[in-house]
Amino acid sequence: MENNGLKYCHIEDEDGEKLVCFGYCCNPCKTIFYYLLACCTGGIVFLVSYWRPDWALKIKCSPCSLNKATHMLLKTCYGDWFVEEVINLDRVRSPSNPRLSLSFDESGNCCDEAERLLSNSQCWTLQRKYFCHRHLRYMWSEGQERFQFLRGLDDGTYPEQFYRYSSGLSQDEVQKRQKMYGPNVIDVNVKSYGRLFLEEIADPFYVFQFCSIILWSTDEYYYYAVTILIVSLLSIIITVYQTRRHLVTLRDMVAVSETVTVLRNNAVQVDVTSEELVPGDVLVIPPKGSRVHCDAVLISGNCIVNESMLTGESVPVTKTPLPHVKRLSSNPLEQREEQYKPDQHKRHTLFNGTTVIQTRYYGHARVLAVVARTGFSTTKGGLIRSILSPKPVGFKFFRDSIRFIGLLAILAIVGFSYSVVTFVKQGMSAGHILLKALDIITIAVPPALPAAMSVGIVYALQRLKKRQIYCINPSRINICGKLKLFCFDKTGTLTEDGLDLLGVVPVKAARFGLMIPGDESIPQGPMLTAMATCHSLTVIDGKLTGDPLDLRMFEATDWILEEPGEDNTKFDNIVPTIVKPKTAEEFNVESALRGHTPYEIAIVRQFPFSSDLKCMSVVCRTLGAPNMDAYVKGAPETIASFCQLQTVPVDFHDVLQHYTLSGYRVLGLAWKPLDRKLSWHQVHRVTRDYIETKLIFLGLLILQNALKPQTSPVIRMLHSADIRTVMVTGDNMLTAVSVARDCGMIGSSHKVERSVPFFVTS
Repeated sequence: MENNGLKYCHIEDEDGEKLVCFGYCCNPCKTIFYYLLACCTGGIVFLVSYWRPDWALKIKCSPCSLNKATHMLLKTCYGDWFVEEVINLDRVRSPSNPRLSLSFDESGNCCDEAERLLSNSQCWTLQRKYFCHRHLRYMWSEGQERFQFLRGLDDGTYPEQFYRYSSGLSQDEVQKRQKMYGPNVIDVNVKSYGRLFLEEIADPFYVFQFCSIILWSTDEYYYYAVTILIVSLLSIIITVYQTRRHLVTLRDMVAVSETVTVLRNNAVQVDVTSEELVPGDVLVIPPKGSRVHCDAVLISGNCIVNESMLTGESVPVTKTPLPHVKRLSSNPLEQREEQYKPDQHKRHTLFNGTTVIQTRYYGHARVLAVVARTGFSTTKGGLIRSILSPKPVGFKFFRDSIRFIGLLAILAIVGFSYSVVTFVKQGMSAGHILLKALDIITIAVPPALPAAMSVGIVYALQRLKKRQIYCINPSRINICGKLKLFCFDKTGTLTEDGLDLLGVVPVKAARFGLMIPGDESIPQGPMLTAMATCHSLTVIDGKLTGDPLDLRMFEATDWILEEPGEDNTKFDNIVPTIVKPKTAEEFNVESALRGHTPYEIAIVRQFPFSSDLKCMSVVCRTLGAPNMDAYVKGAPETIASFCQLQTVPVDFHDVLQHYTLSGYRVLGLAWKPLDRKLSWHQVHRVTRDYIETKLIFLGLLILQNALKPQTSPVIRMLHSADIRTVMVTGDNMLTAVSVARDCGMIGSSHKVERSVPFFVTS
């Protein structure tokens, strides 16, 4: 695009933010003029350039077309300006393995796979230049004449393409991608004490303060000037020291490099450092698990992962291979091929920073994952980028501070003007007039204000450090003092993580029965089977682990769960997870000869919990049964909407309201028998919509979730500080209101606002 002769382009980064990119090239004459101007102003130009680097770029460089630019001027969607240097790369040879290096764009034209990573619908030419902004790379495309965010395999890649990488990359392709993407590291740049000190004193407040100190010294206010100087230097030194220590702590937390095993050069296992990983590499996950150093898509085997580093919850998560089909099927029961997206395929993605606790595989097969994103492009990298480069926020505190300073500046200018006029009438010398008039400005804008604020920030940093809270941007501490709103999650934050099963309310002939207490046995039937199978529990080191709700529900059945093993004699040729009563007869040759069939249920397929659908479902098969069954668990209103109307009790909403008003957490259960013609292999291609329709309503699961002992005192403390509290939850509205009343978040006469997700406000 072109605007008044200045070429520019629009860029969208990984977070969806818009950037406008302008090209500038070095101009020797302008550069000489810039340094002469800096010398003539005593270095003031350098100081202004630090505050506004875009001004310095416009003085030193000339606008040019993007393909000739040596520097890029970026304007963000927030109106901020940044200057980035364009870096040149040596041209890299094309890879020698055509099976991995070739792909096709939408028009059928052949293009290089590494180049395709830049764009999913255009064939790009690999160029030798790029620039980095907020730790992300933007590569230049000769054909498009613009820069574009360098993506990995995280967007626009079809599942089938991941499986094409199963034998690994060639060495030529690895070298090419390493130059494109750089090392797989999340490197937190720890600035030196000297640089941090210079950046701190370059703050406009401190610049004004040091000018005031010089002014007082010329007017023989030595003691006051020295006192302010000492206080300011001490506060700056302590702030710099604390900031650097926190940066070092952050770097040590994220800078991890270990040896990993990958497949390269036609499935040859090679040990490399995690820094050498590139998108397209095939990771071999060891049986005992390991730390994940990139975002990778699982293509073989299952993994039990601890994602507490990213989510804050230590509940193990099961990862399964990314499903794919080789062609678009006309069968409505089969899934259609869709592009891979990390947000939609979380259950098949190993995220950077998480830990694989255990792997599951069949026979001697290896657990493999294809690297999709590396470095700062990963989920963990995005988290660190948000810490190092937070998005600007328009706090009212900032606006009020600017208005206050502006008002003081107006008063100072008025006082300065009045003093000059008065002193001129009195016949004073020009030097004396300037000295006295400037003194008025230092009185109007208190020079001790920065020092006083720094002392307060240093004291706050010490208090936060005692609570293991680290801050790399101390100026944000002042904003925290103006907070007026706190938002809380409900489950696990306001309430305990664990749940107690109050009971089960079964449905028979579309009528609710009496509640069966949680400590009593539940009769054999679909209700009991749903509780035993519809969950995401797994066995780690001989211990059953998973979501506390699922764990409590399964324990109430008094059944046992067996994970897949090497025995493949049951349930076709694939060994599923099996659940059975503790009294079930073992399946062996002797029992088979006697004609006995043990009561065992295989969990054939699992559709994980979806926050959008508010439910999860499983497909199961009972040993010896002619057909499979589907069981669904989730929000009662959602489950009821999936069920056949004649199976839902007419007093469903009244009964649900009764339990939710009491503060209980309520789940709905449903099931349906599947068609006998649905084979084992077909069920792994069937859509979720097909499973979760025309269900038979089974009843309600009632759980109670107690408040944490510290919840009510914290809520009272916040209210006493006149800070509003909000609960954000996806639970039933009446349950949330009951918990809010119990903890004192809302009073008996307070109104409640509803939205999605549900909010309870005080």
